[in-house]
Amino acid sequence: MYILLRNEIPTLRKGLEDKGYPIQVLPKGAYFGHPAAVVLSDPSLDEIREEDEAIMYYSMGTRLIVITHSGHCYLIGKLFPGICVIPDDASDICTLIEKAIRHGRAHDDAPPKLTETELKLLHELGYGMSNKELSERMGRSERTIRRIKESIFLKTGLISSEQLLLYTLYRLNTRSS
Repeated sequence: MYILLRNEIPTLRKGLEDKGYPIQVLPKGAYFGHPAAVVLSDPSLDEIREEDEAIMYYSMGTRLIVITHSGHCYLIGKLFPGICVIPDDASDICTLIEKAIRHGRAHDDAPPKLTETELKLLHELGYGMSNKELSERMGRSERTIRRIKESIFLKTGLISSEQLLLYTLYRLNTRSS
């Protein structure tokens, strides 16, 4: 399996190749086999929608990853819940792409099934608590709190604490309305 880039970004290409991923750079609409991921850099909403629909239509099980301005990440994530959105100012984009490929959910619109403990942790996260504060409040060790968060990351396809906090606030906001 390879990673398909829609735009030639030499530093990204080299970083992913250094991690052992074969890379193809192909124009919009072109595919070669079944890529592990399609990476779009600073796309329009229409480009994201078209790529997302093509991946679902061909049932490739491919992960769609969008690299965009950090201010657009939340909106894109909510408009296209099955994709992974990475801010272009992230410190190690290649590692985040690798993590998204390994742990992300590809085009699963069903909400993740979270345990009661995971849901309680999400609720507490809405108050902006640190892991230490969460461990004291929930009566669990900090290590257990980190494991619960990792489980939530795996189930939701989120890849950063910032995305987890936004997801939590969004969930709390939509439940109360």
